[in-house]
Amino acid sequence: MAKLKGVGGYLSVDNNWVLANCQGITPVLGWPSGPPDDNVEGDITIRFNATGCDSVAEVLASVPMAPSAPVITSTDYEDGKIILRVSVTDNGGTDVTGYEATCTDGANTFTGTSTSSPITVSGLTNDVAYTCTVTATNSGGTSSASAATSPITPEESSAGLPIWLLYQAYVTSSSEGVISGIPTDVTITKSDYDDGEITLWVNADEGDATITGYDASCTDGTNTYTGTSGSSPITVSGLTNDVAYTCTVTATNSVGTSSASAATAPITPEETATGLPIWLLYQATQ
Repeated sequence: MAKLKGVGGYLSVDNNWVLANCQGITPVLGWPSGPPDDNVEGDITIRFNATGCDSVAEVLASVPMAPSAPVITSTDYEDGKIILRVSVTDNGGTDVTGYEATCTDGANTFTGTSTSSPITVSGLTNDVAYTCTVTATNSGGTSSASAATSPITPEESSAGLPIWLLYQAYVTSSSEGVISGIPTDVTITKSDYDDGEITLWVNADEGDATITGYDASCTDGTNTYTGTSGSSPITVSGLTNDVAYTCTVTATNSVGTSSASAATAPITPEETATGLPIWLLYQATQ
């Protein structure tokens, strides 16, 4: 399939149980940019293949791209440090493996790295203002930098407060919602559909504890269907083909459950059409 660039009729890739590499057809499906079927005149059927090549989404994900630029969702500082929390809207089809933060006062630049949010940049000078950006990296490459923060000025922490006063401040701030701990910024980054089902990919800021599960909810305005998963993506099944649904997702950790993500645009599952036999597809690649 390595030389396949377009299909004049229907595209069908199915019943290939030992298919080990499906990257050759990704340009036909719109990779690295554009919607699926850019170069296919008819319907696309990809199913019943080996894991990793069993849907349009899996085929596109087989060639990872760099993540989208991170969004800095919150900032904090300590003695000689700046702490940045971030989220990534699109992970490029594979998990983000690391973040790099860069903070500058206009003359000097300092960096910090982390495999997850938050990222801390240390060695800064107190009472000096810094602006910071963050990049994200996966197996497909490194993103462009986030938008720069407003100036952040680290300061020396106050010392000597009695422990009972620190505890009282913690309880007060928690009751006022400053320290929540639950996941935030749940974002649906991608969606796909199949016969009677919708699949949703999400990102979220896990808060103060690891996310243990996601709950997806899809509704046609009258009926509501749900699906759960321990990780992204989440599939909602039992849907009616040719009916439009809007979907939301929540994330849960040991502290609690997030608010729902923004709803998707209407998604309409359809019965997958049967396409060309595999021998004819093979002949087209010769």
